[in-house]
Amino acid sequence: MTDPREDVRDTIAAINTAWLEHRVDAMAPHFREDVVFNAPGFTSRVEGRDACLDSYRQFLGVARLISFAADEPEVDVFGDTAIATTAWSTKYELEGHLHEETGRDVFVFVRDGDDWKASWRFMHVDEPV
Repeated sequence: MTDPREDVRDTIAAINTAWLEHRVDAMAPHFREDVVFNAPGFTSRVEGRDACLDSYRQFLGVARLISFAADEPEVDVFGDTAIATTAWSTKYELEGHLHEETGRDVFVFVRDGDDWKASWRFMHVDEPV
């Protein structure tokens, strides 16, 4: 039996690889149909796999990604639920302006058979120093 923390880390790696390669549809198997994304500051939320995938498409359609790096996710498992936090940094160009951000992703995963699927995400963006 594999370590569920490693399985969740592998799932996060697959999600990150897919969006960085602009293969948003390849992310679909890693999200529950009822997944919820919460925007920084909980200012808005997106509900449902298709809408959440569209949020990646929209970003990739308007921004030019220059760099992205993520630390190894910290994963806590409680039965069939896992919470993963990942520190990240990114640089991208949007509407002619360069943005450099750091923050953390917080994902909640639920075991679905042998797979772990994202059910909830919150993206925290650090305040500029």
